[in-house]
Parts: sequence; structure tokens; C-alpha cells
Amino acid sequence: MAIFELKRFWNWFILLRPYSLVDLFLVFVAARTIALKNISIGLDDIYLFLPILFIWCYITWLLEAEHKHKFRENVPYWISTVAILISAIIGAIVNFESLLFVLVVIISTNLYIKKGSIHFLGRYSFLFRGLMEVGTFFFALSLFEKISAFSLEHILFGLVILIIYSVRNLIGDIRDTQFDKITFSATYGNTKSYLLSIFLFLIGALVLVSISSIVVIFPIILFAVTLILYDNGYELHRATLLLTSIVLLNYTLFIVDKTPIVLLNVLFVAIMANFIFYNYVPRESNPIEKVKSRFSFILTRKK
Repeated sequence: MAIFELKRFWNWFILLRPYSLVDLFLVFVAARTIALKNISIGLDDIYLFLPILFIWCYITWLLEAEHKHKFRENVPYWISTVAILISAIIGAIVNFESLLFVLVVIISTNLYIKKGSIHFLGRYSFLFRGLMEVGTFFFALSLFEKISAFSLEHILFGLVILIIYSVRNLIGDIRDTQFDKITFSATYGNTKSYLLSIFLFLIGALVLVSISSIVVIFPIILFAVTLILYDNGYELHRATLLLTSIVLLNYTLFIVDKTPIVLLNVLFVAIMANFIFYNYVPRESNPIEKVKSRFSFILTRKK
């Protein structure tokens, strides 16, 4: 019995998407750095990160409880409720105003989970997904300062977060077009989805450069160009996880120490090149069915 329960909790942990937890931590670090103007993380910050972690638990576990995928472990609704209560309690203790952003997360999450049943919500669900991240970011920021202290810079970076995470979800919808029937991609097609993604990325880059510099927005521009050349929703959505992490790191470093940003951008170029070109080098083990590109007339592989 104990082994069975351990397996269940392990499956619940896997459904938190552990690969996204680093990204979540970077949202917290960005918020802390914006508020305090330093990047030194201490043991005291672990306590403040906990409500951010439990907000993520609420979002992912509620989605799983609502969707009830047959190929995944069933997650009960009560566990997501416990998670958001923990976040709200700690947030209220630190700054009562933070409850406003807990409410933003709750509303946007509940709108998002209706994407499969309400057509309008389904088509624009990617925006609600971005709003969930914005609520999380401002919740983290409110743990360090009052809402009245939020500056235009804070709001503009929140807008950047809304854009890049919304596009990340939109690209995820491109990946899942054959399974989700009323998303933006399923309704208007992949081409329009890519064009919208590129447009939103460019808007995000313009907003971000207004509060930082060109070197900070480089990853967004590179990814927008990649969307023009490359057409593989599965690989592109994986790459957006890296993109959001790099953008958060770049802006955080811009505030405290600009020196490593160029090196981070070089790393981003290297990883993006790996995502795009790795499968084109002839190997017997290459998954041919996943290789898909708009410039395949140049890059070809023998079957």
C-alpha cells in the first residue's frame, strides 16, 4: 500500500512539470531583483519562494483535475485547493495586498480550464495562460513591496511576461492542433498562429527594449526569426521553455550586472541551433517524422 501511495505522489510531482520549476524560480528571482536591486538569494528567500511554488502546484493540479486525461494519474481537486490556500495564507502574512494577485491567478486559471467547452475561451486561452504567469509575477513582487510602489517599469515587464508566456502557450496549441479542436490554432490554422506569435514577440521586444537594451531582447528576436524558418510545434514549444528562462535571466542581470548577458545569448544561440539542425545531420537513429522545416528544400535528409 505504501509503495502504491508513493507512486501516486511521484506521478503528481511529475505532473508539476519539474522542467518548469527552474523557470518559476527565475520569475521569483526577477521579481525580487526588481524590488531589491540585488540578486543575492539567502535562506530567508526560501520561505518567500514557497507560496510561488504552491501557486504553480495549484495551477497544474487544477488543470489535471479538470482535464482527467486517461493516460495520466488522476489528481483530486482538493489538493489544488490546499495548494492555493497555502499560497494565500503566506502571502497575506507577508503583504495582505498580495491576495489581489492570488485572485488574478484563480480567475485566469479557471477561465483557462474552460477552453475545451467554451469556444471563445478556447480560441484565446493562450492569453489566459499568460495572465496566470503575470499574476504569479506580481504576486512574487508584492512579497517584497507594496502595490503603491509598483513603477511603470514593473508594469511594462509584467506586459512582457504576459506576451512571452502567451506565445509559449500559443505554440503549444500549434503542437496540439490535432488534439484540441477549438484553440486559436485549430480555428485559424498554424500559419496565422505563427504570424500572430511573431507579431506578439516583436511587440514584446519593443516593450522590453524600452526598459532595458537591445542585448536583452536578442533571444526574442532570434526566436521570432526561427518561427519564420522552422515549422515544428513540438520542438518549438520545448524551446520556448528555454526562451522564457533566458529572457527572465537577461532582464534580471540587466538590473544588477550586464556582463554575463552576452554569454547567455551565445548559449541561447547554441541551444537553438541544436534544436533546429541536430536532426538534419544524417544518422540512422534520427526520428525522421519529427524533422519538419520551411527550408527543407535546402536542408534535406535521405530516408
